[in-house]
Amino acid sequence: MIRAVIAIAVFTGIAFYFNEFILDRIIFGPKKPDFWTYRMMCKLVEKFPSLGADMCITKINGEIINTEMAGQFNLQLNVCVMCGIVVGFPYLLWEIWRFIKPALHENERKSASGFVFLLRYFSYVVSYSVILSFVRFPLTF
Repeated sequence: MIRAVIAIAVFTGIAFYFNEFILDRIIFGPKKPDFWTYRMMCKLVEKFPSLGADMCITKINGEIINTEMAGQFNLQLNVCVMCGIVVGFPYLLWEIWRFIKPALHENERKSASGFVFLLRYFSYVVSYSVILSFVRFPLTF
């Protein structure tokens, strides 16, 4: 468990190093009209005009403001810690699996395969690129 915490701390440090990229391209990426999913939705509207022009996002109205004294620092800190947890979570699960595995029977071990880790990252991709684009980034509230 201590190794998992160390791994999460290391990934958090790496996220601090790449903080500008993470905030501009990943967190605030859906705020920009050239976001990948928006471009693909525009191409889809070109092929199927019956979907309506509203599916093609060309402009996003919204302004991000800070309402707290240390808001930018807290945002940076929270984003980096969450990135460390997200990237380090498979290692944490592996450590938990190493702890639980000796107590399981052979047929129970076979039923829990490594596709769970891939499924988790696939869910991140789907939730980020598809679902978030339909929400239209929470700037317009």
